[in-house]
Amino acid sequence: MKAPSNAIKLGFDIERMLSAKISKAIMAGDDEKQKEATDFLKQKEIQWNLQITKLARGLLVERSFNKTNQLPSQVDVRRLFEYLESEIRGLDLSDQVQNLVNSISKWLPLIDTENGSSQHC
Repeated sequence: MKAPSNAIKLGFDIERMLSAKISKAIMAGDDEKQKEATDFLKQKEIQWNLQITKLARGLLVERSFNKTNQLPSQVDVRRLFEYLESEIRGLDLSDQVQNLVNSISKWLPLIDTENGSSQHC
């Protein structure tokens, strides 16, 4: 089975179509078509669930365990590192660092470092 999730979805679609057929038969007052569709729906639920859905779910679980996650190659990691390193070296962060230091220094007097508590404003 190449696409087990499609088989599961198909089962739901068949149930919707059969429910619509039953509904139309009830509205039309056609007891024979209603019984026929109801019987087919019951048979579908039993047979489909035993044969198709069970197999499909088993395959999906098996495939999830067999799935391999490939790690990037060393060459790709090295290229990414070199690119990021060159970009970081090209940044001028002096203004941002100074702003951060100024912001932190404003809050330092409010923190009592001796006993780990802070003063509330």
